[in-house]
Amino acid sequence: MANTSYDRAFKATNRALHADWNFFAAWREVLRAAAGTRPKAHMKQVMRIDPTRDLDAVTSAMHACFVNEPPASSIRGYWLGLYEGENGYALSLVGAKSYSTKDNQWAVDPSWTPSGGDFQPPMLAAISKLRPDDYDVALELEMCAIFPFSVLVCREALRRLDPAITLRRAPSRGACCGFNDGDWLHLGKITPRGLLAPKLA
Repeated sequence: MANTSYDRAFKATNRALHADWNFFAAWREVLRAAAGTRPKAHMKQVMRIDPTRDLDAVTSAMHACFVNEPPASSIRGYWLGLYEGENGYALSLVGAKSYSTKDNQWAVDPSWTPSGGDFQPPMLAAISKLRPDDYDVALELEMCAIFPFSVLVCREALRRLDPAITLRRAPSRGACCGFNDGDWLHLGKITPRGLLAPKLA
């Protein structure tokens, strides 16, 4: 894999997941790894955004989905899809009866689609507004900030949620996050003990 800022950010994000770092330590590591990302002025603005509200917002949105529209016991995995809507990047929570850590084709035809499953954390809204007109530069900002942030904030929200509502009667469930049509990462396995890091799943 080439040593680009995106490659470094991707590796830092994956490393943080496997090492089970907390959100803030992981996000700092990603920002260090992405140093040099174009445009630098935009990345400096990203670094100044406080993600605390996002953790609360995403956790609250996911909690409402699990409580108001509980997934059936047949659901084996959750997909937190990152997509670009009319107002910028947003996330979508769905569940499927199959699950794999090798590809994301299992998430193409979800069986659980809660009505409140689409949400846009404040950070994604803010970063979406920063995207420059230059396609290549915008892509670099997308892959060095939007993608890793989404992965890390969704992982942290699942860690905060009580397994009693994310599992219900299921013994375990997997979770992944990433672009609906692109890169993604395995967040770990949800068990009665909580979300286990990928290396422990």
